[in-house]
Amino acid sequence: MFLLYILLLIAYLYFARRSVDRAIPTKEMRAKQIEHLNRLRSERMVDDFVLTAAVIPALDNDIRPQEGFRVYQNYGHFKINGGCLIIASVSAEKMRPLVLALVRCLGSIVSISFEDYYSDAKNVIDYLSFDRDIFVIESVINRYWRLIQDSYDVQMSAFSPHVRAEVVLPQVKLVHIHAAEPAPFLEVLAEYGLQEKPEMRFFIEGPYYAYDDYAGSDLFSRLISELEVHEKRFYEKQGMMR
Repeated sequence: MFLLYILLLIAYLYFARRSVDRAIPTKEMRAKQIEHLNRLRSERMVDDFVLTAAVIPALDNDIRPQEGFRVYQNYGHFKINGGCLIIASVSAEKMRPLVLALVRCLGSIVSISFEDYYSDAKNVIDYLSFDRDIFVIESVINRYWRLIQDSYDVQMSAFSPHVRAEVVLPQVKLVHIHAAEPAPFLEVLAEYGLQEKPEMRFFIEGPYYAYDDYAGSDLFSRLISELEVHEKRFYEKQGMMR
């Protein structure tokens, strides 16, 4: 019996060591990963999908980036009013015109929020500009688009209580649409060639790497100055949906 126990212990230690060895990347595996990431950071192409500079799928991520969207009915706080959450994945070269088209669905008066996860010790700053004419919102998005799209540490939200909707470009650069009435937003997605894929998986569900090309820059401060917001303000945007 004692001998059997020793044999089982030896077998356990052997397979445990094998498991650890497999988990630690070899020098060759690390070199392949670095080559993979450098290529994607430079070319930004996976098949015909163009990645943003903010988020890059890891070599062992088996979920291919693709265009499309999923609709989550009665999601979260939208259980109250029957709205939904739409999550869309779009190739980077289409992202700015798509986001601008979605923001226009919010009406002529729109509020905007930028969250900076890099420079604040609390990890989130909401700099808000309330009830601006849509051309002001569009001009800010256009001027600072590279910061918005290519920095993992910046999130943009545009919202309107009048249509009870919000368009978000989060850290991972998927387009989120919270809407009580989703039809106008779905029409825009269709115009840009995005199809609903109920079983779609987004590549950020697998391992990925995040980058911030704007760390330490003064672009965010200039953006806040342009919005004429001179203080931190924390606001529950989702409260307007209730």
